[in-house]
Amino acid sequence: MAHRDATVEKQALALERQPVKYSSKLMGALSRFASALSNEVRNPLLEKYGDAYDLVIQGDAHRLREEFEPAIRAYERAIAMNPEYPEAYIGMGHAFRRKGDLKRAIFCFSKVLSLNAFHKNAHMDLAKTYSEAGMPEKAITHFRQSIKLNPDCVESKFHLALSLELEGELDEPCRLYRQILDLDEAFLPAYNNLGSVYMRQGHYEQAETMFRVLLKKEPEFSRAFLGLAICLDRQNRPKEALKFYERLLTLRSYARNKT
Repeated sequence: MAHRDATVEKQALALERQPVKYSSKLMGALSRFASALSNEVRNPLLEKYGDAYDLVIQGDAHRLREEFEPAIRAYERAIAMNPEYPEAYIGMGHAFRRKGDLKRAIFCFSKVLSLNAFHKNAHMDLAKTYSEAGMPEKAITHFRQSIKLNPDCVESKFHLALSLELEGELDEPCRLYRQILDLDEAFLPAYNNLGSVYMRQGHYEQAETMFRVLLKKEPEFSRAFLGLAICLDRQNRPKEALKFYERLLTLRSYARNKT
């Protein structure tokens, strides 16, 4: 009996000393968990750019407080530490743009694209700045590039449509506004602008539909009252048009008294 107990004890000790074998699935899951945990702790941008990263954060904070000169100085220091840090140029470009220094803003956003031609935010920022600087053709080029890099970007599509409208185009803006509403039904300005384009094309029934849908979604959208009134007037429906003109005047009067 004692011999049997000793044998069992030896077998138990031998089992304890054997390495534990885990399944490959379990080991894979543990590896993924460890990797995710490591990524949560690590900050790749901080590791890559070091102190320049902190300076960009400082610059962003100053910029958002509209302290543009300290913001620009922080971005310049970051660039001095790392001349190839795209976000430093992006931040500085926004600061110059808010100051109204569009020439320097264009330089900053262009510099980002020289570092990374596929930086979709830089294309959109550069396009907006060109638009504000009165250079619609260049703006359109970069809005198109932004959409090419990010086909579902509602903002880029909207600004491209506006730029094309200012150049007298109607068909492409019409398609763009419809695409925007397919992507985001809550993007209210697209209803208004699509209604306006339909009206300029002479499609009054379609325009009326857009303005009515917009007012159903936002009953105090003043431009929709104006658009609908003009649309009804052009369809020789003066009584209906007058009703919406009056509602628009009431809404404007209320807004003035409120302020």
